[in-house]
Amino acid sequence: MSYPDHSSFRSLGFYLLATALLACNGNKVETCELITSDSLVVEPVIVYTASDSLLMGITTFNHDSVLKNASFAYLIYDATIDSIIAERNPDLSLVPASTIKLFTTAAALEILGSGAHFGTRLLYDGEIENRILKGNLIIKGGGDPTFCIGEQTMNTVFAAWGSSIAQLNIDSISGDIIGDARIFSEDFIPNTWTWGEINLGYSAAPSGLSFNGNLFRLVFDPNSKDLIIPQAGDLALTHPNSTFLNQVAIYDADDELYLVGFPNSPEKKIRGTVREGTTKAEVVGVIHDPALLAATLFRKKLMDKGIHVSGVARSTLATDSLRARNTSQTRHQIAAVGSPSVASLVYSVNHHSNNFMAETLLKQLGVNRKGYGSTGAGVEAVYSFMKSKSIDVSGFYMFDGSGISRYNAITVNQLVQLLKYMQHSPDSAAFISSLAVAGQSGTLSKICLNSEATGNIQGKSGTMSRVKSYAGYAKLRSGHTLIFAIIVNNFNCSSVEMRSKIENLLNLMATM
Repeated sequence: MSYPDHSSFRSLGFYLLATALLACNGNKVETCELITSDSLVVEPVIVYTASDSLLMGITTFNHDSVLKNASFAYLIYDATIDSIIAERNPDLSLVPASTIKLFTTAAALEILGSGAHFGTRLLYDGEIENRILKGNLIIKGGGDPTFCIGEQTMNTVFAAWGSSIAQLNIDSISGDIIGDARIFSEDFIPNTWTWGEINLGYSAAPSGLSFNGNLFRLVFDPNSKDLIIPQAGDLALTHPNSTFLNQVAIYDADDELYLVGFPNSPEKKIRGTVREGTTKAEVVGVIHDPALLAATLFRKKLMDKGIHVSGVARSTLATDSLRARNTSQTRHQIAAVGSPSVASLVYSVNHHSNNFMAETLLKQLGVNRKGYGSTGAGVEAVYSFMKSKSIDVSGFYMFDGSGISRYNAITVNQLVQLLKYMQHSPDSAAFISSLAVAGQSGTLSKICLNSEATGNIQGKSGTMSRVKSYAGYAKLRSGHTLIFAIIVNNFNCSSVEMRSKIENLLNLMATM
């Protein structure tokens, strides 16, 4: 069954007239003239092959009142027969939210390699004399986003490193414990992220020496207005002088807590609301100098183990002189730990929409291409990757690797081109298996439940305020595979309602 270009229809009656007139055309793309009965306007109509139910769904979607003020686009492509099923504004640049992660992860697999790993090394400089290390211990970050995630892992790694130091017959250290994060840019927060987001848990940005996912959890009594000062070994210690001022309001409303403060400041304010009667609350925030935190906690673990450290914990972010000094010193390796493979990190990014790991992969692309892990260098690597695969980059604007930035803008055509290429890429298995499955897993686990689309659609979703997007692959009853991309900006309904409307289209696609 053929269908008209949805942007040309003004009512379902026109749809039925066009399909009746053009049903004899088979799979060909045809044009015709339609004269509307109400306005006598002559309009050209482009017709493709699709099912009646999908055509009805598309027509209903196009004329939904919640899209009155919206910008939206979609492209549905049959990869089996190399034919477009439906399209609207395929080259319109729109804010994509997390679907931009597909570009980050595809480039990471192909450029970095699916089996690549990133290491964190324990080094020392100076000399060992009479059981004294007359020098510094350095935790040299290699851009591993999984280093010491969780207290148990931290204790395991630090205990093993402490044993390695003891095996060198060192029982005291005259120098400092230094966290070296220089493989990545010092300005590790993308400059287009908003002030209101940079302290929120989903906005953890990567450091060359990331630690505990660059997040901390602070548990506190919201009724106490005393200044909260974490203990020296606490994972809430984001700075040696960390303090938290409780400014939480108590209302008969759901808990909604957040942190306010400058990124590298030790002072943060806790704001938001908790329900009356709450005596234990938790807030999650971002560690903005994780290299310093890693050095601080490792120093404490060494002291607890009986290895005396005369110096203090430092970060290479601290001073220019410290950065210069740690460039000139000869270093010797004591121990090292490695990250999971790039393929595993890609799975976490696409399946669970992990922003932190997406930004890490983008900066690793920058290291690979430019020798330096900045957001800009990573974006350049993604552009180069797209061009090398003949993917059109006009209208493609990338400012981070995760989709948090509202400066990002891409087209549904670019998404489909990427997904079409990745179907046959040497890394296709790792890429496609990283995608969430409708009704079953990841960020798509709650959509298309108990429908034909359940288990038959794999893809990536994207959500932020006034943005909803989906892109991926659909296996059809016919045995064909569709590649689809849908982006909607500035809709006049809730995010949940918009999801339901797009979900209906996904269900209809799966029944073809």
